[in-house]
Amino acid sequence: MIGKVYESLVNVSEETDERGDAGIFYTPRTEIDLMCRLALVDNLANHLGEEHKSLLYETVFAFEPDEKTTADQKLRHCNLWNSLDECLKELAVVDPACGSGSFLVGMLHVLDDMRDRTNHGLERGEESFDRKKAIIGGNLYGVDVMEWACHVAELRLWLALIIDADIPRAELQVRNQNDPLLPHFSFNIRCGDSLVQEIGGMNLAQVRDRFSGVSSHLKGRVTKLKNQKLKFFNNDATCEFESEADVKDEESKLFGRLLDSQTNRIKTQINLLKQKIRAADVQQLNFDESTETPDASQPDRETDEWRKQVDALTEERNHLKKARKALLREQILPFVWDIAFVDIFSDDKGGFDIVIGNPPYVRQENIADPNLPRENVTTENKKAHKAKLARSVYQAFPRFFGYKREKDIKPEDPSIAVSRKIGGKSDLYIYFYFHGLSLLNPKGSFCFITSNSWLDVAYGKNLQEFLLKHCHIKQIIDNQSRRSFVSADVNTVICLFSAPGEKQQPALDGTARFVMFKTPFEGVLDAIIFEEVEEASERKSTEEHRIFPVSQQALLESGSDDRTRKYTGDKWGGKYLRAPDIYWTILEKGKDKLVRLGDIAEVRFGIKTGANEFFYLDADAIQRWGIEDEFLKPVVKSPRECKSILIDPSRLKFKLFMCDKDREDLEGTAALDYIEWGESQGFHGRLSCSGRARWWEIKETNWATHLWVKSINDRHMQARIPFQAFVDQRLYVMSCAQSENLNVVLNTAPTLLYKELHGRVNLGEGALDTTVYEANQILIVDPGYISVNDARRVEKMLSEREILPISDEIHQSDRRDLDALIFDVLDLTQGERDGVYEAVVNLVEARLNKARSLQRQ
Repeated sequence: MIGKVYESLVNVSEETDERGDAGIFYTPRTEIDLMCRLALVDNLANHLGEEHKSLLYETVFAFEPDEKTTADQKLRHCNLWNSLDECLKELAVVDPACGSGSFLVGMLHVLDDMRDRTNHGLERGEESFDRKKAIIGGNLYGVDVMEWACHVAELRLWLALIIDADIPRAELQVRNQNDPLLPHFSFNIRCGDSLVQEIGGMNLAQVRDRFSGVSSHLKGRVTKLKNQKLKFFNNDATCEFESEADVKDEESKLFGRLLDSQTNRIKTQINLLKQKIRAADVQQLNFDESTETPDASQPDRETDEWRKQVDALTEERNHLKKARKALLREQILPFVWDIAFVDIFSDDKGGFDIVIGNPPYVRQENIADPNLPRENVTTENKKAHKAKLARSVYQAFPRFFGYKREKDIKPEDPSIAVSRKIGGKSDLYIYFYFHGLSLLNPKGSFCFITSNSWLDVAYGKNLQEFLLKHCHIKQIIDNQSRRSFVSADVNTVICLFSAPGEKQQPALDGTARFVMFKTPFEGVLDAIIFEEVEEASERKSTEEHRIFPVSQQALLESGSDDRTRKYTGDKWGGKYLRAPDIYWTILEKGKDKLVRLGDIAEVRFGIKTGANEFFYLDADAIQRWGIEDEFLKPVVKSPRECKSILIDPSRLKFKLFMCDKDREDLEGTAALDYIEWGESQGFHGRLSCSGRARWWEIKETNWATHLWVKSINDRHMQARIPFQAFVDQRLYVMSCAQSENLNVVLNTAPTLLYKELHGRVNLGEGALDTTVYEANQILIVDPGYISVNDARRVEKMLSEREILPISDEIHQSDRRDLDALIFDVLDLTQGERDGVYEAVVNLVEARLNKARSLQRQ
């Protein structure tokens, strides 16, 4: 019965409307299990030593009894049981967007198995119920902004605690009388905003970073609070706290004492520095009065440095004093990490051991204060909330973003206080990456599953650079065979990172490992596979996976501008997850023959009319209105009108109304009648039209020579326009002097290969999209290597038919003639040419099959 209630509860929660509004999508159990085990192996290796990592994989990824027995015997042989037991007991795991608690329940099962085996290894007994209760009370933490989600998470943990409890009825009654079964989850699962940490309008994020040199007295209070909270969790009669309010009051008081302690410590540092400065000033005065002329430059430099330190410490002390005042003013404290988990951040560990989860996916235009009802959300308060999000990230990592608190004087615009801005188009999960990393202690492990878009889009640039310089990118995992989420139109990656460090060089010395699995995750939950991933030192492909290890220094250099040396971002997903070996062969053989498309052609958006119903006229409308020919121009409106690599004017369904004359010059024309009809329909009042001097005039004078189809499925085609025509915004346009030659190059298999790897596949429905920026960046063979006669010959052959799906297209003789021109320039062998075709077909099929995979489940 309990099991049925449990399943019913989960299903109801997954249908809640609030979930979709908040960008919440539930992670499949297999992915949860994989992530929990990966994070646990990584964190245990951080504490027990990297030399034991292979054994830890074998231990944590043991599912069958014989696998567990073999691994446990090896642990005994290495004398690791006691150390492992200590690590497991001290482990602190948090999901900063826990939702209904799926990751916490998943980690509970993994830790329960490990603790059970540890007990056997140490030859001690412990009931399953007591073991799970200890894990929930001492190891698992969660935060979510939705109150209903927190309640569901608490209930799921409680159900997970009692479902498998094998307690006789008589003993159950005794236990319930002396030791109530239902523990208090309130201090492990907190309701609040994980990202914005404000009290009285002051952002208190990252105050924990200033807690250093904590006195033994305060450490004692931290330990006592931790013990008393555990007693409260267990309904222990000896607990000093009588209510939740008592516990929260002690958390707040302890946090305030830590602020006071740090303020006094800084005051002492300031006084010592001022003493040094005064002594140096006296010494300088004596030098000035002597007849000697010693070199006083060194003392001057030291004194200047001390004065800078005094200024910085004074600013820090003032900030702490303001935080203290804000804390005293508030009657009811909102959720603040540093207060709610003061015992986690102020002990010797200084943070959580594992941060894990699936943060919400909310596009930048929809980001709003989650505490506001939908009907109260406005453009103004959305902008204010995004400013708070950005500020909290800047304050979390001030050195990386160049954040200067003294310059942060505009609440609505923290960007004036930084030298590096977080991308304005960032999805909400980007903020969770930075905040999640800030919650870790120095030996912590980070594991998220999110949209893969940050690997390839511009707003992922800052996150990429931060990870390269301050974290070890342990693994970035994708799966080409199946998407993880049914209800979210996104493709995802699993990321495993180290905790961030302040120094750059150690991070740049690390090796990032990109892993693309070719089979569903159910088939890769195996220690041997992940040991292979860890050991790989060069690109490697097996039936199960493709591994690409690359140094973080090389990644930084690859994504940096050659002239400015600034990091501009790179296509990690396309290059290191999806790219087959032939891609790198082409780059190597064609390194002197490849150019960026944007360097030889101007790629831009098509025209935006603002009122397509007015500006696009079909044959019937033209005949009905009798509009003069001088005001009608050919226009390519839809990709459906592009059937071959040469646009046929007879296939165009519409003409574009183009009129640059004033009303008085149009007297007696059908064009004026049409304009007046348009005004009667209200077209002139539309936003894009009303800002024009003549609302009916589209100022576009650049004729396009080529089209770039920005969204494709299984048909790859760019097209040349051999006549003067305009192009709608649904397509990109290009102008290039080498018109025919470029058309040949754009339609070859190597260009499609590059487009597949550098376009966007994060939407999940299977389409491949490219932005104007990405189209400009795509590498192609320089059209100058193709003779005009050859270009005209193959273009004519291919333009006489419609382009087929790529799996059929590559077998056409005219297509092979076209590709041969480029293959010859690149000097590819026959095997390499076959490899290009195989790679292109596989990439397209993998993209489309992954989109269909959830339909087959």
